Amino acid sequence: MQLRETDTPLIQSVFQYKLTFNEPAQRQVFPADKFASHADALKATGEALSALARAGYLKDQHEGKRLMLPGGRKYYILGEKASTIVGPLSGTATKPPGPQALALNLGVLWFCSMKRRHAQRLSRQKLESVLPDASALANNVVHCVRQESDSLVLYRIYLATGRDPRRSAEQVVKHLETALEHKGSRRMVHSGEYGIAVLAPTGEASKGIREAVAQTLKQNDVTASLGVVPRITVEPTPVPETLGLALGEYKRALSRQTANGNSVIEPHKQVSGNKQ
Repeated sequence: MQLRETDTPLIQSVFQYKLTFNEPAQRQVFPADKFASHADALKATGEALSALARAGYLKDQHEGKRLMLPGGRKYYILGEKASTIVGPLSGTATKPPGPQALALNLGVLWFCSMKRRHAQRLSRQKLESVLPDASALANNVVHCVRQESDSLVLYRIYLATGRDPRRSAEQVVKHLETALEHKGSRRMVHSGEYGIAVLAPTGEASKGIREAVAQTLKQNDVTASLGVVPRITVEPTPVPETLGLALGEYKRALSRQTANGNSVIEPHKQVSGNKQ
């Protein structure tokens, strides 16, 4: 297969985010303003992903079983031939993620690719070049960088279930305390360059967690002891079970964009800055 201009970015994206499916891949590599319609951009994305899977650079099935998200949506992971593009692959890179990893990777992919303010998942190597204390963190701790209105912010990702907002809030405070234990991340917390991004499965869950976090911070006098308001964002970000709802909302936003002639959802842009 002769690789096209868009193929390498698609493979690199799956390497970075561990999986992909049509909508985020379209946002990352096939901007809608380059096509006659968003539907055309999405069609081109699906065709490109399928072609890469047939050629062995990606996989949409494993051991004869389709890789499917709830609701019958196909997703892709790396295939063995991806090593010719991104280098040596770990033993798990070409295997479907387990339930917890699937939920986390899906949430991070959505957080980075499907929102108005786009972010970028950092590899361990990039994280350690940005955060001197990163070596003390477990390998499964995910960080993303996002351009906010005032600065480029490094976020530790926390995937919340939404079932117990108080417990989620306690976990957020624990992650914040971990950051404050180390000189480098403590300085970034005080400057507003480091924060916690809580990914909640629904809008309702995010509201409950947001209120619980505010209450927990107040009860523990966290803001008073820090001298600054810690940067914590709680955002609705789907897990596999709520992906259908999130995609429905996304499509309705696209419909409003088309009807109004306004750019409701911006094309994906890689975050720029020294934290990449």
